[in-house]
Amino acid sequence: MGKIGVALINLGTPDSVDVKAVRRYLLEFLLDKRVIDKPFIQRNFLVRSLIVPKRKKIAANLYAMLPKLPDLPLRYFGNLVAQELNKVLGENFEVELAMRYGNPAFKSLLKKWKEKNFEEIIILPLFPQYASATTGSVLELFFSQIKNWSIIPRVHIVRDFYAHPTYIKTQIALAQRCNPSQYDHIVFSYHGLPLHQLKKANIIGKHCQGNKACCKPFGSKNNQCYRAQCLQTTELISQGLSLDSLKVTTTFQSRLGKNPWIEPYTEEVIEKLGVGGIKRVLIFSPSFVSDCLETWIEIEKEYAESFIQAGGEKLTLVPSLNKEPLWIESLKTMILEKVSYKELSKSF
Repeated sequence: MGKIGVALINLGTPDSVDVKAVRRYLLEFLLDKRVIDKPFIQRNFLVRSLIVPKRKKIAANLYAMLPKLPDLPLRYFGNLVAQELNKVLGENFEVELAMRYGNPAFKSLLKKWKEKNFEEIIILPLFPQYASATTGSVLELFFSQIKNWSIIPRVHIVRDFYAHPTYIKTQIALAQRCNPSQYDHIVFSYHGLPLHQLKKANIIGKHCQGNKACCKPFGSKNNQCYRAQCLQTTELISQGLSLDSLKVTTTFQSRLGKNPWIEPYTEEVIEKLGVGGIKRVLIFSPSFVSDCLETWIEIEKEYAESFIQAGGEKLTLVPSLNKEPLWIESLKTMILEKVSYKELSKSF
């Protein structure tokens, strides 16, 4: 029986916190047409002349503020997860981490895999909710690289695990350690997207209005919608924790630029909660499987400070999945569900 290659793909991270490394990473990331979906000349000008020159030093300083780990967190936790999966899946599998931008580069991994003659390949983008700028970009690159292989192995895609029972179970387990009942309000903060990208992805007539009204009920008209998938994740975790829906808010963070993004914005909701007399907030970040800038700096530092300045007392971040054993088991389950050799999956 031939081996099965499993690629865990995350967004990316710089090689170091050095300004040059951060600049190189930002250029690769922001020049992707799925990330900034403008004509090339306009995108190239915006990124090279305006955004990166302004953001490179700021971003480098933020990366330098991250907790000291052997590597930057996305790469550090991703490699640990790959190592654990290789142990639990056994010798028939070869699991590797790759990044869509930066290193270890997904393109380089595929060049190496071309010579390995895998019978099957499983691509697992580490984004629970689908977006063109994340999962879509990963899959576009993947298919562009393998289209000229002489022998294309069986290909399986693990996509949109926003509602997978094992993913939800792991999120619930992490939250329970934080004692949610002790908090006045629960916030689920997801990475934001430009509003026009959300509407652009709408393939069913004019269903998308970019607000909560068109995200429910959840069904065939909106089950590919990033915002609707985020709301589903919130609902499933909330149900598992028996949360009062009146004390739960879904928000979106990390807005870049002045154009409208998906609302409500996390920073605005946090401030309103503080001003409104809410003293203790518990905040989830379900779109991030590893802690990173957006969780440890943006939420746990910047938003926490804003909340206290607005009158709140404590904002607590539920940790991301990182290298949690339940997360390893969840990924193992999702991988084995895709394997063609059913007798192999039954042996686990």
